[in-house]
Amino acid sequence: MASPQRFGASSTYPYMLVQCTWDLPPDLCKQCLQVLFSSWSKDRVSLDGKRRSYSCAARYGNTSFVVVPLGGAPKPQSVDQATRSATQSGSLTAGVVGSVVGLILLACFTYQQLVGATRDFADTRRLGQGAFGVVYKGAVMVQDKEVDVAIKTALVVSDEARAAFKNEVEIMSPLNHSNIIRLVGSCDEEDNLLLVYELVEDRNLQARL
Repeated sequence: MASPQRFGASSTYPYMLVQCTWDLPPDLCKQCLQVLFSSWSKDRVSLDGKRRSYSCAARYGNTSFVVVPLGGAPKPQSVDQATRSATQSGSLTAGVVGSVVGLILLACFTYQQLVGATRDFADTRRLGQGAFGVVYKGAVMVQDKEVDVAIKTALVVSDEARAAFKNEVEIMSPLNHSNIIRLVGSCDEEDNLLLVYELVEDRNLQARL
């Protein structure tokens, strides 16, 4: 989003991108972002910067960093369609966003793959827990390469949760930027909804700031 000038002498417009993951209800999303924003008052803020945690992220700058396709983006493939079309475990779904040149690969994992990746969701692999469910550390194969990931599970699977899950996959899958935690893949199998994100090793928010 862009905002007109309010403070200072600069004639440029400030821009900001904020996001929360699908598993956060609105109140927790707001709380997560407030934690990020509160730190800015303690730091010397530069013209460009970023803040992020496992569940929310923000980026700001005085130049636009979001490409908006003139013709609009095509409708992304749904998770159900991607899962049904997978002929091999861990198959990849590719998509191009509007006129932006680039190939986005999203792995469609089976539940058993993620069971193995987390050693049957062992307590020793647990990274954290919230209202949405539990986050586990795991290792998965993506394009013949082992990748360390954070696997987020849904505590309750309902129609509302499934709709939010699909919406998050559609929003997050095209995004591939160093300032945004990357969605590696997902699993939508029976009563199991899981998102597989790149692993941010340092989970201490203050340390990342």
